[in-house]
Amino acid sequence: RLEGRVLDVVVSPDGEYLLTRSMSNSLVVIWTREGKRVGQFEQTAFVTSIRISPDGTKVLIGSADGNVGVWNVSDRRQVSVLGGHRTKIEDIVVSKDGALAYCLNTDGDVFVWDLSQYRNISRVRVDKETIWILPDPLQQHLLTLSLSGNIDSRRMHSLAPTDMQDLHLAKFACKIPLAIRRQT
Repeated sequence: RLEGRVLDVVVSPDGEYLLTRSMSNSLVVIWTREGKRVGQFEQTAFVTSIRISPDGTKVLIGSADGNVGVWNVSDRRQVSVLGGHRTKIEDIVVSKDGALAYCLNTDGDVFVWDLSQYRNISRVRVDKETIWILPDPLQQHLLTLSLSGNIDSRRMHSLAPTDMQDLHLAKFACKIPLAIRRQT
């Protein structure tokens, strides 16, 4: 039995386990074959976002204190903290190759992290109401969705910090109704 209201469930890429996040701030690992609880990640700050790397070996845990912890799944030990965000982490996306992490905070900053060296390689400014981000597979565009229903696409010329200052915003002239709103 899980403690508290479940806010998020993430399944590993191979389907072997899932990770749940609840209001009680517990992060529970469940082995899917038998439905057994096999472990838990110990996190002190309130958890706001969780993602599993494409290879299933790492978990990225965003928190209300603006940090993103990187943890090994096998031993549930923290290997790094991606810091520098000034506000709560709203969303985390890991690139398909597992090389980059995109971390959105509530100030409207998307930090791009090199996961091989655990270092920040750039920062992109987006609308402060953004609740969802998605880089395209080629990492040339960053799609964002805001609470007001706006979808934006930002073209990224390169991931070099100097180039990221010159973003071209292509705004889709549409609003979409949000049927699902993220719980905060």
